[in-house]
Amino acid sequence: MDRPSLELECMACHAKLELTPIDWQRLFDKRNFVKPELSEGETRAWSLRSSELDVTMRFGPQPPLCAACGARMDLSTCKPEMEGNIFCGKCGAPMGTFPAPEWLRAVDKTVRQIFGAPRAPAGQRIATADAAKPVSFSCPDCGGHLKITAESPRVVACSYCAADLFVPDALWRAIHPLKKRSPWYVAFG
Repeated sequence: MDRPSLELECMACHAKLELTPIDWQRLFDKRNFVKPELSEGETRAWSLRSSELDVTMRFGPQPPLCAACGARMDLSTCKPEMEGNIFCGKCGAPMGTFPAPEWLRAVDKTVRQIFGAPRAPAGQRIATADAAKPVSFSCPDCGGHLKITAESPRVVACSYCAADLFVPDALWRAIHPLKKRSPWYVAFG
């Protein structure tokens, strides 16, 4: 998950999964178990797992870390409800920040600010890179030439013989490259 959202995309099959406000509440409730004697920079991890979902969060008194150099970000220039960038004092790399979305504030009234996550306007998805060109794939049953795209399902029906074909892993990964996960941060106050 690259940002606060009520929808996740499975990294394997790209199916859409729902993450409900109740799921977020269960994750945030885990903060109550974090020992108060944790010093700055110490964190504890908690996970929410089900048959379709695996979300891990780390809690603790830690400012956001720069994605470029790992330095702690100076939040002294970040005003409440700020939208824009803060900059790393060590390397100058920007980190986006914006106020927590209303639905997330409804889950936990202490949620204030998001750091390091892309922001999508309400009701819109984050834009992704253009999909790769279609890839030719031959049906093993009839030899028909099929065009597989990023929008194609993992199991496609041959348009010539109607056989159900499982798109091989190598082809699937070529049109759905794995996204690098980057941490993002939620500030509570």
